[in-house]
Amino acid sequence: GNLREQLEAEKLAAEAERKEAEAEVAAHKAAEDAASKATEERARRLQAERERVVKEVGEVRATREEAMQRRAEKEELRGKNLNAATTRLDVNLKLLDASIKKNEAMIKKLRAVTAENRDSVINGIKAINMTKFITECVDACAEAKLKGSDVPAMVQVVSVMHQRYAEVSKTLIPKLSANF
Repeated sequence: GNLREQLEAEKLAAEAERKEAEAEVAAHKAAEDAASKATEERARRLQAERERVVKEVGEVRATREEAMQRRAEKEELRGKNLNAATTRLDVNLKLLDASIKKNEAMIKKLRAVTAENRDSVINGIKAINMTKFITECVDACAEAKLKGSDVPAMVQVVSVMHQRYAEVSKTLIPKLSANF
């Protein structure tokens, strides 16, 4: 019976070694899986951060491009305003409509200039002769209730008026000075 007990003990020891080896393999695999998951999580976070940075850089570039565009537009408008005295002669105002009805409609539009209707107002200014109504037009511009977003539109409208009628600046400056 001693041999049998010895065989049984060896069998139990082998079984215990096998289970211990399996446990070591399982622990090693679990550690590898955890490391792999941690690596994947780090890679995912890095990718998300890269995407965020790329998006921010794109936004900054777009903002910069918009600012450069606005600056170029301002410089162009300033150049036109500075050269207004020589270009005013290019327009024959007698060929344009000078009716009271059209001028009154324009004065009403000038009181409500917005970024959205700016082009319409500018086209209206270019289509009519406002020579006899400059004071009223300037008053409408100076008294207009503007939002901050509408100020650039009003600047462009007043610039177009200045480029066509010399009296605009002479009339507008005292009006604006009184408001500020």
